[in-house]
Formats: sequence, structure tokens, C-alpha cells
Amino acid sequence: MRPIFHIILLSGLMAAAGGSIACAGDLLPPRVAGKWNRHDTVAVFNDQQVFDLIDGGASLFFEYGFVRAYAAEYGDAGGRVLSVELYEMSDPAAAFGVFSSLSDGIGKEIQPGLRVSTGEDFGFFWKGRIMGSMTLLEGPAVGAGDFTTLGSSIAGALHESAFPPALVGRLMNAGCAADGMVFFKGQLGLLNHLPFQGVHMIPVETGVTGTKGGDPFVVFTYADSARSLSVYRLWVKEMLADSSAVVRQTQRETLIRIRDGEILTVSLTAANIVGAKGSNASDIIHAITP
Repeated sequence: MRPIFHIILLSGLMAAAGGSIACAGDLLPPRVAGKWNRHDTVAVFNDQQVFDLIDGGASLFFEYGFVRAYAAEYGDAGGRVLSVELYEMSDPAAAFGVFSSLSDGIGKEIQPGLRVSTGEDFGFFWKGRIMGSMTLLEGPAVGAGDFTTLGSSIAGALHESAFPPALVGRLMNAGCAADGMVFFKGQLGLLNHLPFQGVHMIPVETGVTGTKGGDPFVVFTYADSARSLSVYRLWVKEMLADSSAVVRQTQRETLIRIRDGEILTVSLTAANIVGAKGSNASDIIHAITP
């Protein structure tokens, strides 16, 4: 997760504490989560209120499919206080997308349908339609294990169940790295993870971006093959304006020599477009081919 967005999330929660709807005893988040005890008040943010909670970053949530958010504080016997925010999204894929975008990867699978990602004094988790954020407010440092345990305890109280999007699973099976893999929806979802020039110019629906063997890739998924074909042609046109040479071009695949002599493969397969640099392009293409 990028530190600046971490600060925005935290400052937004602190600034919004007086302007949200207070709901004592709400089901989300739970009153007790392992050794952590929730303070009495749970703040609930609906619709445009979430801009008070996430100062400068709420548009991303709306693009994925935001429903509502819950914010609370938890304390333990050691004097540590954490802010916990639960974001209810329109479907599991939307929650997974926000989770992967903010944590810049799909984290660690704790159990089927639950993934956790931690950093210094913060953590995220994903389960079903819920993306959870945990941030240390005061007290001694909180380790990765504590965040994982807290996230697992809260997730265990949620009646949610889902698996990551199928495209993510296929790419993981193809050997793509979990760190840095992001499931995006719309242009904002892709914005901070652009792997190649020209990508910001094309119409985006959904997809995955990440690395395999250290080389970047992106997979765009569209509603039908006609839509993907028109976007494929547009992206190739944008790339050619930026490149020095076409290595090979067919109706469904273009190899372009980009900066430093590297080769970018842009391939069309049914409703998907694959852009991959390096020798792993064929592996990516094979992984997502129906």
C-alpha cells in the first residue's frame, strides 16, 4: 500500500468522527475480536458520506462498487488502539479489487476465501463483499501476526464467503506473483498500476495487472470479443506512436519493440487482451485462453 493513501485513510477517519452516524452494538464490526475489544461506537458511512471517511480516495471505491462503510476503534490490554474500517462492496469481486489495489497485491491466503496483507502498523483483509482496513492509532507497535489474527477474528464473524475472481486464479496457476497483482475495474482501478505506455488511453472494463518472472503484464477483459477487438486496435495504435519498430503483426497479435529494445506482446484472445513484456507472454496468453 502506498504510504500517502495510508495517511489519507487515517486522517479521513479522524476528521470524520463527529460527522458520521453513530450505531452502538452494530453487527459490523464485532464487539470482540480475539484479544481486541471494540469501543462502543460504530460509525456508519453511506453514499457520499464516505468522502468524509476517505479524504481524496473515495472515488476508487465508487468505481468498484461501494455500498457502505463501518468504522470503529479496538483496544487491547497492552494499551494499543487500532482503527478498523470495514467496506461493504457490491459484490466479492469489487471488494477483492479494492483490497488488491490498496495493498498492491492479493496478500496471503489465511484460509479459503480469506486473504490478509500487512505492512508497518497497518493491515488489510478481504472476505466476500468486505474489505477491511486496520491501522495503529496509539500504543506499542503491532506486528504482522497481530494484524493477521485480528483480521481473521473479524472476518470469522462475517457471514461472507467467496473466492478470488477466476482470472486471478488462472494467473496464479500460471506462476504469476501474488505481490503486485491487482484486480481492477474501470480506469481508476488501473490508474496507479499502469505497466505500459498507452494503457491510460484505452477504454477499460475489468482485468488484472501484475508480474511474472519480474516482467509486467496486464490482462483486459471485456463483455464480448467485438469490444475487445476494437480496444486491441486502439491500444496497438497508441503503442506504435510511442515505439520504434513493429517486430511482427497479425490480426490478433502485435509484437512491438519498446524502450531499451524490449519486446511488448499485445495479443487478442476472445474477450481478453493480453499485454506482456519479456519471454512470459505465451504463458500469460495460454493461462487466460478459454
